[in-house]
Amino acid sequence: AKFEYSDRNKDLKKLQEELATWFDESMARAAGVYKRQSKAISFLIGLVISLALNIDTINISNQFYKNHSVRAAANQVTNRIVNETSACLQQESNNNDCYDSITSAVDDLAFLPIGWGETNLVEQFEEPNHLPRELGLTWVYFKFVLGIILSAIAICMGAPFWFEVLNKLVNVRNTGDKPKSSRIDSQ
Repeated sequence: AKFEYSDRNKDLKKLQEELATWFDESMARAAGVYKRQSKAISFLIGLVISLALNIDTINISNQFYKNHSVRAAANQVTNRIVNETSACLQQESNNNDCYDSITSAVDDLAFLPIGWGETNLVEQFEEPNHLPRELGLTWVYFKFVLGIILSAIAICMGAPFWFEVLNKLVNVRNTGDKPKSSRIDSQ
């Protein structure tokens, strides 16, 4: 009787191990499916936000490239956001001061070419002079669609990712000696 009992005990342990292995594999597959679906859903949410708010990454980057005052203002706001909000993000408490500083920093980003305002639309959908009209319009709309898709991808990356990138960029920028002025004084 002892022999049969030990065989059954081994079979029971083997069954338990197989069930545990099956469960772990099923959970790994389910986690993979969930991760893929959540990425697709977050991309779709980002796409809806990008279209609703007209957040065109290519248009924004063109404005940074062309306009020095936009670059300088963005640099100033970025430094302020990192300096004022990093302390808030490290605290566990949610207080109104943190909310107010973050809201104020976001309000300071109003100069960015975002939204469906007339001025932004004129700049965004301006036809290039160096291309024929048909090709120019196609290029403008292609740039718009590509810019919206890039914005959707950026949005689906999530706020923690972008805050970390922003923090690293500001820290890299603040290391080392300040560059000398590029202006040459003529005397």
